[in-house]
Amino acid sequence: MTRDEQLKLQAWLDGELPESERQAWAARWAEDPQAQALLEELRLVQGTLRRFDEGQLRVPETREFYWSRIARAIEAGAGPAPAPVTRGLWQWLLEWKRWLAPAAVLASLAVVLTLSLPGHGQSDYPEVHVSQADNYATTYRDDERLLTLVWFSYPPESP
Repeated sequence: MTRDEQLKLQAWLDGELPESERQAWAARWAEDPQAQALLEELRLVQGTLRRFDEGQLRVPETREFYWSRIARAIEAGAGPAPAPVTRGLWQWLLEWKRWLAPAAVLASLAVVLTLSLPGHGQSDYPEVHVSQADNYATTYRDDERLLTLVWFSYPPESP
């Protein structure tokens, strides 16, 4: 199916095609399995969107009245007082994460560079591979012992 045919199918499902085109396209898609699969998928998405829309909160006033009330409150300078901010240790760490993460990377880099300087003899330990796939997972691999460990360090979920 071409992109134009897919768009026609979506317009057909939404009832946006003229009646003359609607019947011709319906007959054509009845024989096309790819069109039937796309049609089924579009119907599922349409049903999901309808269920989502039904759960939306409705404002009892009209749109104009609602926004005019907000505008009057802004002009009057009235509004709810901001809630006091209480910060725990985890919230503080999450806020400082953008500074602590680069600092930890720089410190790690400094350690690696220091250990790789000449004068540091061969170690008695086997060669170890450590890689970091993303910011929250680190993989440790020891080929000699056939050992692989993965550490996950996801940030705590906020309540």
